Amino acid sequence: MPSAKHFSNLREQYLKESFPKAYQKLQASGELAEHLEKVGQEADEMWHDLEAQLSLSPDLPGNYLERVQELETIPEKLREIVTRELIFVPPPR
Repeated sequence: MPSAKHFSNLREQYLKESFPKAYQKLQASGELAEHLEKVGQEADEMWHDLEAQLSLSPDLPGNYLERVQELETIPEKLREIVTRELIFVPPPR
């Protein structure tokens, strides 16, 4: 499971590569560290909340092997959702 720091690093890399001016602005204003920490924490919380929801979903198959296979896909689904919703979004203005 990725950590809040992992998500912060992903966000920083995304901002550097996709929005260099916004990245520089956050850095110059001294708000970058706070922004990255906030995004990392939100991503970590979202991961845990979604993981609990998906793991306990009544939609999981009843067959043991199918259930295990479905549970094994959860981390990839979580990674996709968290990065789409919190990491790979335009920076604040």
